[in-house]
Amino acid sequence: MTKLKNTDFWLRVLGILMLLYAVFRLSVVQFIDFKVKQQIIRYTNRGLHISYDDISLGWIIPSVSVIDLRVFGMNGRDTVFSATIDHATLNKIKVAHLVLTNRLKIIDFDFEKVNLSTWEGRHLPLKDLPSSSSIEGKRRLRIDNIRFKDIIWLHKDDNNKVKAKVTTQDFEISGLQLGFDVGSIFKLTVEAVKNTDLTIEFPGIQHEYQIGGIEYKRPEQSLTISDIKISPLLDKEAFAQYFKSQVDRISGSGDYIRFAGFKLEDSTQFKAKAQKVEMTFNLEVYRNKNYEFTRTKPVPLPAEMLKQAGFLFDFDTLKVENAFVAYEELNKKDRNPGRIYFQNINARSVHFTNDTSFHAVTLKAYGDFMGQGRVNADIFIPLNNDKEYSMKGNCGPFELKEINSILKSSYLVEIKSGTLDTIAFDFDYNKYKSEGVVTFKYSDLKLQAYSGKDPDKTAVIKSWALNQLLKVNKINSANVKGMIDFPYNPARSFFYYWSKSLLYGMRDALIKNGAISPQHNVKKIFILDEK
Repeated sequence: MTKLKNTDFWLRVLGILMLLYAVFRLSVVQFIDFKVKQQIIRYTNRGLHISYDDISLGWIIPSVSVIDLRVFGMNGRDTVFSATIDHATLNKIKVAHLVLTNRLKIIDFDFEKVNLSTWEGRHLPLKDLPSSSSIEGKRRLRIDNIRFKDIIWLHKDDNNKVKAKVTTQDFEISGLQLGFDVGSIFKLTVEAVKNTDLTIEFPGIQHEYQIGGIEYKRPEQSLTISDIKISPLLDKEAFAQYFKSQVDRISGSGDYIRFAGFKLEDSTQFKAKAQKVEMTFNLEVYRNKNYEFTRTKPVPLPAEMLKQAGFLFDFDTLKVENAFVAYEELNKKDRNPGRIYFQNINARSVHFTNDTSFHAVTLKAYGDFMGQGRVNADIFIPLNNDKEYSMKGNCGPFELKEINSILKSSYLVEIKSGTLDTIAFDFDYNKYKSEGVVTFKYSDLKLQAYSGKDPDKTAVIKSWALNQLLKVNKINSANVKGMIDFPYNPARSFFYYWSKSLLYGMRDALIKNGAISPQHNVKKIFILDEK
């Protein structure tokens, strides 16, 4: 009987303790809710509007859960950003750290189903920011792990049209620390970042980028981006019909981009540095030339393109290994598209940067043209306006009939035989024009023409006339030099600028004053009359 009474007593004590704990827990929830709402009012004056449906505490593990969290950033009447989070949880909050060390430590911070929208060109008002004198003594924050599940981010223009859509299933940040360094300077550090299955869609250009994995480790100073894919959203025909103009349709992949000795600096300006960057890639570019070229927006030259990265970068060594690039174009609907390609592309740059204090970037590259001719190129990119861009290199030898697909697609002409022994080029260029020289040597050139009505049918008379023209003008074999003087079109890419500069020099070598008339000297070498 006594034992039964003791059991009943302890059950009552336990019940009272649980009731007290429930009252305490409810009081803490109300206190947290009150404090959060105080902060919400404070941040509302700075353009931030925060609301939520419910807030709760964990019964055993110190944790806080927020249900249906909504955050809006306003700039006057315009929304700068909006975010909705179905469930946000702070797990294992170390309250003792806050009391003893003035640091708040959270083991895990989880966000589930995050929807974020941002608008181009809109910013929060910079007002009511704390002064440097009020920063000292502020508490520090450390979160061991931040995990985001199911993220959708829409970036829109001023008319609310989506410019970019970013989705990912799993994004994790480890070892995040927020605090103030010596001199009251705000400091943010991250130990590691990991992301899988990231997709970025650009509806305006009808392309999608996929990244299989991103992994950053601060202690090892390493960053690896792996399994990269570029995919058009439409097939070749639908892509051309969508734009109704000449727009490059790009597809490609890359196994990796690896950064060694990687670190981020944020002293006076954000800067990414690395001792070595290695990458490999495959690119296929397709253009339908049945449509007009209508682009008017300027395309930046290489230096301007580097500066548009949005931040400074400085890599001691950049290496491209075994890359592949192909270009394909359709000139007429009733013809097969023409295609050229470069494979085994390797490039190296020592001190690759967009920091103008270093004046210039140089890049040495080599690869195989159409699987045969070895191409070597030295590229000079000035980062200031004190010098001009330059390109110097050579290619050869290779069988000329390797370029038949692009020739037939463009001109209904194929090369039956012929060898390009070598071609060398050396030219400077700027935002006005390119100037330089091209020399090339070829032998045993024979052509075959096709009918305009039936591209698969040989035009016998036209073929005979073309080959007779080569013989009469003695240019079926030649060693010639041409001058480059090609005007810059800012609406065209710098790859177009390079290729057209070379073609202009080759044309100048063979055609003088509208006629095929290179002179033939006693050494059986054709030279251009340069009077």
